[in-house]
Amino acid sequence: MMPVKHLVSQEPAYLLHIWPYGESGVMMDAFSHRCGRIRLIAKGVKRKGNTFAPLLRPFQPLLLSWQGKGGLKNLTQVDSVMQLPGLTGDYLFSAFYLNELLQHLLQEQEPFPDLFIQYAETLSQLTERLPLEVALRRFEWRLLCELGFAPDLTRDHDGYWLRQNAIYCWHVGLGFQVASGPEATVQDRGLTAQQVHDILHLVAGRQVLENEIVEASAQLEGLRLSAALKHAKVLFRQAIDSLLQGRVLKSRELIVKFRALDTVPKTPKVSGG
Repeated sequence: MMPVKHLVSQEPAYLLHIWPYGESGVMMDAFSHRCGRIRLIAKGVKRKGNTFAPLLRPFQPLLLSWQGKGGLKNLTQVDSVMQLPGLTGDYLFSAFYLNELLQHLLQEQEPFPDLFIQYAETLSQLTERLPLEVALRRFEWRLLCELGFAPDLTRDHDGYWLRQNAIYCWHVGLGFQVASGPEATVQDRGLTAQQVHDILHLVAGRQVLENEIVEASAQLEGLRLSAALKHAKVLFRQAIDSLLQGRVLKSRELIVKFRALDTVPKTPKVSGG
């Protein structure tokens, strides 16, 4: 764990969530490049004319400065790096989903610089409205890798290479096991070795052939891409849900409700809650 600094200046960061704090302040979780997830308080930001307030928005690259010895830091300066376009619809909900994952799964003040870069790249992809499912699956994969919980997509639980003629199911804490009986027919749970390899190709840009990892010569296309996205979603949700330990993500609930209402919200100001 990175030693706690008393003073940090101009740290690249994004806001994950913000709550009211006292009569005129806010408390916030931020994800920073070198210090990981940090909890901050900003006093007086609700007062008229406060210069910090317009900048305290999610999904925008910021430079934050703070001070403090304990777990709760005092925000001393906020600067905007650039203004990214606002998000709407599924892209907005997906960005909230990323923030919830980071807020709930990262320990405070534990640096994840590579994950920070992946998060920034994923937000950029969302603002550009690039293929959503690909961006989400690759971010989930990087998150699971950083937490040491990524499924081994090359071997079974006994350490053997996945066999082409077998059907596998993944189990938390065990990995891939040869499916037996009804388990092999559960929708999206039973996977062939080729389907597992396609997931690896999707998230890492490479394939596993026998006992060698080689660069793929072509991107997944058509039905194989669709299948890989579907299988990766089911597999990664299993892994992520086990880490959440029963915690329900509000972003998942909101997207179901708004889709049912056929409502497309726009990026709100961060005002707590």
